[in-house]
Amino acid sequence: MRAVFRPTMNPAEMSYLAVDRRHEVNVSMVFLLHLDHTPSTDDVRAALARLAETVPRFRQRIVHASPWRINWSAATPTPVERHLTELPGDSADLHTVLGRLTTLLQRPFDPARPPWQAYHVRHTAGGRSLLVLRLHHSMGDGETYVAALQQAFADTGPGLVAVEHPRSPSDLLSRVRGTLGAAGRTLAALCTATGRSALRAEVDIWTTPPPPGRVGRSRRGQRIAVWTAPLQDWRDAAHALGGRHNSLFLLIAAHAEADYHGWPDTDSVTIMPVSTRSSDPHAVQDGAISLATGVLVLDRDAVRSGHLAPVEHAAQEARRRATTGGTHPPVADDLMRLLPESLRAALHVRLFARSDVVASNVGRGQRMRVGGAEVTTCAVVSPAVACPVAFTTFTYDDEVSLVASIDPGMVARPDDVEAAITAALRRFVPGTARR
Repeated sequence: MRAVFRPTMNPAEMSYLAVDRRHEVNVSMVFLLHLDHTPSTDDVRAALARLAETVPRFRQRIVHASPWRINWSAATPTPVERHLTELPGDSADLHTVLGRLTTLLQRPFDPARPPWQAYHVRHTAGGRSLLVLRLHHSMGDGETYVAALQQAFADTGPGLVAVEHPRSPSDLLSRVRGTLGAAGRTLAALCTATGRSALRAEVDIWTTPPPPGRVGRSRRGQRIAVWTAPLQDWRDAAHALGGRHNSLFLLIAAHAEADYHGWPDTDSVTIMPVSTRSSDPHAVQDGAISLATGVLVLDRDAVRSGHLAPVEHAAQEARRRATTGGTHPPVADDLMRLLPESLRAALHVRLFARSDVVASNVGRGQRMRVGGAEVTTCAVVSPAVACPVAFTTFTYDDEVSLVASIDPGMVARPDDVEAAITAALRRFVPGTARR
C-alpha cells in the first residue's frame, strides 16, 4: 500500500475539520490495542515514536483552516510523551476500562500539536494493559492507519509506504482547475434529465429529517463496547445465512437497531455503510463510501427475518449507484466541492443524522507487538459523527472484533443498544463473546 500525504487537506479531510469546529459532534478514529502484559513507559514511547516516523501526519500540525492555504505544517520531530497519558488500570477487566473512556475521548485536541492522543491504561486484570490511540479524522482514513499500525508494530503485514507530497507553487492553480472542472461536470450533468434526477435524490436525503425520538444532537463522548468472534465462526455464520462474511456486519448492525426500542418504531432501518478495501485481494467488500447514494434504507421486517442476502444485495446496489451512477449518475462529489466549507460541513452532519447506524468494515490485519507485549485483541472505533451509533468490524489475524460506539447524548438507553447487539450476535454468531 502507498499513502501520499499532501500539504493541503483534501475535501473529505477539510469537511471533518469543519464539522469538528462548527458542530458539537465527534470526528475521532480510535484504535484499541489490548496487550498481554504491561510494557514499560519507555517501551511504549519507543513504539509510538516508530508510529510517528511511519506516517508524516503524526508530526504535522493543523496550521490554517482555509481551503486556499497550506493546511498542514511541515513534518517536524514530535515528542511523543506530550501525546501520551498513562493511567492506572487498578486490575479492572476490559469492560470496566472501556467504561472509563467515555469522558477521556471527548477531550479536545491541543491546537499547538498534531491532532492525536494516546492513553496507556496500565496493569488491568491479569497484569495486562490497554493502549488507546485517538486520531482526528482530518488526518486521513481508517485504512491508512490500520496499515500504519501494521508497519510500526508488526514484522509482517501489508505495510505502508508513506510519501510526503512536496509543496509546489502550483498547488493553488491545481485547486482552481479542480474547482472549474467540478463546476463544468455539474453543469453538464444538470443539463440532462438523469443528472437532475440525481440532484433531486440527493436533496431529498439532505432535507429528510432525522428519525424521531432521539435525545439530542450533541456529542457527549463515546461509549464503547467490544465483542470478538473466531473468524471461522464468522464465516460459517455468514454462509449459513446465505451471504459473504464481509457483509455480515451490516445484518448485525441493522438487526440490533431494529430490536432497540429507545425511539419510536418505524417501517425501515437506515444505515450508512462504509467498507474500505481489504488487504486480501480476493475479498469482496460490500457497502459504499458515498454521500447520498450509499445510504441503505432496509425494510425492518425483512431485517428481523435474519436473511443476509437482501441486506447484501441492497449494499451492492448502493455501491453500484455510488460508483457508476446506475440510472442517476452521482454528482454529489462535484457539488460538495463547489460549496463553501461551512455549508459542506452542515450537509455532512445532516446526512449522517439521517441514518440510524453507521456501519464500517475496516478490513484485516496481522498480529502485532507493542513494546515487547503481544496485541491479543485489536479493535477499531469509527466516529458516529451525528449518528447515534457507529458499528465497526475489523478482522485481526483469526479473530473478528466488533465495536459499538454509542453517543450518550443521543441515545437515551445505551445499555439497551448493547443488549440488542449482544442478542443479535448470539442469534447469528453463537461463538461471539463480550470483552
